[in-house]
Amino acid sequence: MIKTPNFWLTKNFISNLLLPLSFVYQIIFFFKKKFAKKRVVKIPVICIGNIVAGGAGKTPVAIEIGKILNIENIKFCYLVRGYKRKNSSEILYISKPNQMTAEITGDETLLLAEISPVVVSKNRFLGYQKIFSQNKFKLIVMDDGLQNFQINYDLKILVVDSKIGFGNHRLMPAGPLRQNLKNIANEIDFFIIIGEKNVLIEQEIKQLNAHAKILPATIKAENISQFQNQKIFAFCGIAYPSKFFEFLKSNNVNIEKHQAFKDHHFYSENELNKLIEEAKQNNLTLLTTKKDWIKFPKKFQDEISFLDINLEIENKHLIKNFINNIIHEI
Repeated sequence: MIKTPNFWLTKNFISNLLLPLSFVYQIIFFFKKKFAKKRVVKIPVICIGNIVAGGAGKTPVAIEIGKILNIENIKFCYLVRGYKRKNSSEILYISKPNQMTAEITGDETLLLAEISPVVVSKNRFLGYQKIFSQNKFKLIVMDDGLQNFQINYDLKILVVDSKIGFGNHRLMPAGPLRQNLKNIANEIDFFIIIGEKNVLIEQEIKQLNAHAKILPATIKAENISQFQNQKIFAFCGIAYPSKFFEFLKSNNVNIEKHQAFKDHHFYSENELNKLIEEAKQNNLTLLTTKKDWIKFPKKFQDEISFLDINLEIENKHLIKNFINNIIHEI
């Protein structure tokens, strides 16, 4: 199964071999940005993104920002691409989490829909038009859009995983970068770094943007205690599965067996039945991420547990104040 390649984390033979393709990628990206037709929109847009392919933690940040907006009684709508969904050309409006399946909307969409309505559109401007036509939202939160140049953003948040950082600092496919940090650093309003403090990452950001607002953030598992006295069979289909397994181990969870699937994997009933049967035979508790669990049919959700996490952002009042200023400028 294809997973996020390990060679993206270091400069090695395979990475060197792919460098010519990275130069091609850089040229294509340059022209994409240069000739993009950017549209001015009438609703403020918060863009939450990363520059590393794979999971940096965009969706947990988008969920936490959504919670802030709900507390502030600011009516907003998420705008997402809906990665890996069926019929990707269709524009969807999801007003409640159980309205559609992950195959139709994309897995992250269902997580966001628990917080607020979501519009799914590969074309972000057409997605904006769908939101605007609802005539009830004061703000748009875009999950993943720093490499999209179709509309203007009023607030840009760059999410960084403190362990992965910027990998080997090379562009795809020789490395994980979707664009160079130096080309975007001065455009970012907030850098949210998830995980243990990493001085090197902070220094790298500060060298490129001396006035950078860096906010540390920590993943907290709400239900971790119920798994600490059990033998666990952990599995997931995320970009960096080791992050999930290592998080469990660091919280004293006894992982007897683990299995990784490709990122955004859609599980067949046969796969889920095999996982359940193997867990029963070895007297293990199946545990996965909520991003995986939310894609399962109801009968499998009853058989499989998920780790319920929250993101705690330090000094998040700075983001709240920034958003309120945007709203009041309208």
